[in-house]
Amino acid sequence: PRHPRRRRRRRRACVSRDPSRSLLEPSRSLLGTFLRLAGSAEAYESLLRASCRAALARSHPSPARAAHGLYAEMGSLGLALPPAAASQLLLACARTKQAAQAKEVFERVAPEAGHAAEEAEEAAAAAVEPAALRAFALMLSASPGGEPCDASLVRRLLAAHGRALAERLVGGAGDREHGAALVQLCASCGLAEQGCGVLSTLACSGVAAATPGPALLGTLLASCAKSAAGVEHAASLLTRLGEATHPAAARLAASKCGDVWATLLDAACRTGVPAAGFGVYRTLVSRGFEPEAEASLRLLQGLRSGGVSAAAFELRAMLLQRGVPIPEGEEEAEVAVEEG
Repeated sequence: PRHPRRRRRRRRACVSRDPSRSLLEPSRSLLGTFLRLAGSAEAYESLLRASCRAALARSHPSPARAAHGLYAEMGSLGLALPPAAASQLLLACARTKQAAQAKEVFERVAPEAGHAAEEAEEAAAAAVEPAALRAFALMLSASPGGEPCDASLVRRLLAAHGRALAERLVGGAGDREHGAALVQLCASCGLAEQGCGVLSTLACSGVAAATPGPALLGTLLASCAKSAAGVEHAASLLTRLGEATHPAAARLAASKCGDVWATLLDAACRTGVPAAGFGVYRTLVSRGFEPEAEASLRLLQGLRSGGVSAAAFELRAMLLQRGVPIPEGEEEAEVAVEEG
């Protein structure tokens, strides 16, 4: 049995302590923290970040929608969300395929292309994290049914990458998936110049993991063939690829992709820029690919109709050298042009 004196001491120690005070101290601290943070940007941000982490960990849209709801409530209260938290929200919405929410967040954090100063665009590019931009681009390019994306949104996306676009696509081991998504977005909304620029960056980078394939090239050229400016940008792209020293870029301009490039011959005549079509023809022949005789004759007719007599004469000579028979009416017209 324990000593009675030790038992009495223990009872006195228990009686001397104030249980209400020990229990209320943490409660008062938590209550003070709640009253201080309730309705503040810090409280909303902490809850929003927790929801984003849950959405990314579970790959489930419910936490992402909850985080976007908090973001909308912050906007209604006039509370600003830090750029890092906005990037995390954009990443969560894009990864869980919440297109409407992701577009709303992106349009708030990214400047409108062409309406912001260069310094502001670069600041926005630094504010939006690369992982969020990549996930957003992949989500847009994978839209169901291949619906075309809004051109202004794609311009904002390209502007948000800033001057570091090439570094993000071909830096390190390269990122073909990210680059292909941007090319597909440009092709879907008719941004031929931007699409050709991105594909040229990928092909001429020298990074094997970033090199695009013939399928992506065909998608871009099909979009370029719809307008005169698109055909001209595609012709310039072929010239750049033909002059590139990297084998991957040369393969896209080689004879195995000649059928894809030859579609621009009829497109050039149809859109009223036969001179650009002749540039494509001459580059293809120099790379060892001979377009079909019918398409070549249609290009010759387009050059004659467009008054490009010098190019028509050169093309006629090239066709005769290939042994392509020229119809009598067209041959007589060429002779008349030469005599004139």
